[in-house]
Amino acid sequence: MKKQFLIFTSVLFCAITFAQSVPQGINYQAVARDASGDVLMNQTLTIQLSVISDTTTSAISWQETHTVATNDFGLFTLVIGQGTTTTVGNSLTFDSISWGASNHYIQVEMNGVDMGITQFMSVPYALQAGNLGADSTMVANIIAASALSQTSVVGQYKYGGVVFWVDGTGQHGLVCSIEDQSSGIQWYNGANLDVKAMREGAFGGASNTERITGAQGSGAYAAFICAQYTGGGYGDWYLPAKEELNQMRLNKTIINTTAIANGGSSFTPAGYWSSTENDVDNVNAWVQFFYTGLQWISSKSVSNDVRAVRAF
Repeated sequence: MKKQFLIFTSVLFCAITFAQSVPQGINYQAVARDASGDVLMNQTLTIQLSVISDTTTSAISWQETHTVATNDFGLFTLVIGQGTTTTVGNSLTFDSISWGASNHYIQVEMNGVDMGITQFMSVPYALQAGNLGADSTMVANIIAASALSQTSVVGQYKYGGVVFWVDGTGQHGLVCSIEDQSSGIQWYNGANLDVKAMREGAFGGASNTERITGAQGSGAYAAFICAQYTGGGYGDWYLPAKEELNQMRLNKTIINTTAIANGGSSFTPAGYWSSTENDVDNVNAWVQFFYTGLQWISSKSVSNDVRAVRAF
């Protein structure tokens, strides 16, 4: 039987569940895979979590179990502190853990298999602030300032949209909106200007969009409606560059699933505008056909679909 293991995605989120002024849990998310690296899709798993206060003696402060179900991508979430206690540990309740007394670690077991130990960093000290009598606003501010490393995976719903690309650290990447911003709109604002929106790669669409809107002004055209979009409460959306658009198309299936689950909609099979101009003239820009994946240049006056993106 293959040994199962976890790939931690956003191991300890900075969001905390509050009960009055004292936070009662830490959001936790992971992707479950088998020994071959294949995700464990749509499976029920038993997760045991142990908060350890001393790795030399393996002294357990708190231990709990969760029964979780993975989704189509092997992803599951839970809240540390809201599982079923095993009664193992020297703390009677999760909120009575003395976080400030020593360094603390989290040990994860899945279906009885030890997955390893990870040190808590700044989130537990925000929990300690609750023990010191801080109100929930103060604690939330401490949590927001946490330097705890967070990683992301393609298909997650976060940062206002769906993650469709991440860099090698897993801490930076791109998300797209959960819905189209237009089902047919021109690239330009009525004039074929050479705005030098030539960037093609990751994060390049932001520069392209600034150039386009700076030259074309306000109006009903692709880059401008992306720049005006405020989905998820964010105001830094832009029209994707050519390769950013291609990454969206490559991951369209998982994007569609997450988008629909969060009130959005699927990509259409039609053409979507990129923000990248053709480099030989000022009358064409790059489009991608989401049915076949084909990219081609099209007149800026043609109407195509639009899906905004943003960086994190």
